[in-house]
Amino acid sequence: MQPIVHVFRGGVLENEHTASAVVSSMTGTLRQMFPESRERLAFLRSAAKPFQAYPLYQNQDFMQITLAEWAIICASHAADAEQLGLVGQVLAKAGASVEQLQCGPHAPLDAATAKALLCNNVTPSPLHNNCSGKHAGMLLACRINQWPLESYLEPEHPLQQAILKTIKHFGGTDEIEIAVDGCGAPVFALPMENAARLFAQLAGHPELTLIREAMTTFPEIVGDAHRIDTCVMRASQGNLVAKVGAEGFIGIGNVTRQEGLVIKVHDGTNAIRDRLVIAILEDLGWLTADEAETLRQKPQFATERLNTQNRVVGSHRFSLPWCGA
Repeated sequence: MQPIVHVFRGGVLENEHTASAVVSSMTGTLRQMFPESRERLAFLRSAAKPFQAYPLYQNQDFMQITLAEWAIICASHAADAEQLGLVGQVLAKAGASVEQLQCGPHAPLDAATAKALLCNNVTPSPLHNNCSGKHAGMLLACRINQWPLESYLEPEHPLQQAILKTIKHFGGTDEIEIAVDGCGAPVFALPMENAARLFAQLAGHPELTLIREAMTTFPEIVGDAHRIDTCVMRASQGNLVAKVGAEGFIGIGNVTRQEGLVIKVHDGTNAIRDRLVIAILEDLGWLTADEAETLRQKPQFATERLNTQNRVVGSHRFSLPWCGA
């Protein structure tokens, strides 16, 4: 497989990265792809969150859930004060407590929150897990459907079966491998072509409109101001709906074109993924040159490589080997 991202220090090639990418319509017609990408399996990881929210969406008439609360349910949040407050609101609507979240704890992704906990000698709780919004939404879905709360992560639980059915339906495939995600929930691997179809559906399917609008209205809740999915949604003024997953994965839906794009950097380097995303979106015309350049002004997305003295010491260069379907 040919390298896609070439990383230079000075004029010397220091590293290379391979990647897969696929663009699909809502019906599964492939528009473009990188070679050997179509049938390659990729775990969605946290990019599955909008679809894991769907069983709750199907019963949304039972509860008044705000757009901001939908956004936190779909989020990989940074555990800032607003985000934690929203998780608490969803838990309250579920009549559940932090102790019932089964995602486990980790340090907040938000540096200020992490520092505050450390300075106050406070141990992070499951609330601070970036997936706690998703888990709170799962508890709420169980509550309104009268499903057991204590076993909500088990693959055979009605909630997880409903989520699997959702992934199969919108992805247009039964070829799904299931494993366990970092937060303990079932995680799905499916062919890249079907993953791209998922995000085309997120962009255009009427039944996913509310979830899409929540994400594009509140992109900072879905991630944070430093995250590529948040920044892409903000730069496109809501025309692109995006969600990252761990290990170099991202899914993006184009509302105007009703198409989906998925990208997987094979070595799992998220910093490389983020830069590649911008190059691909500009190449596809999903972002204008000005929008792409604005994103590159952020240090974490810069094409140039800077050292600690803020000197340019190298660059990232991209080869985008699109081929027809």
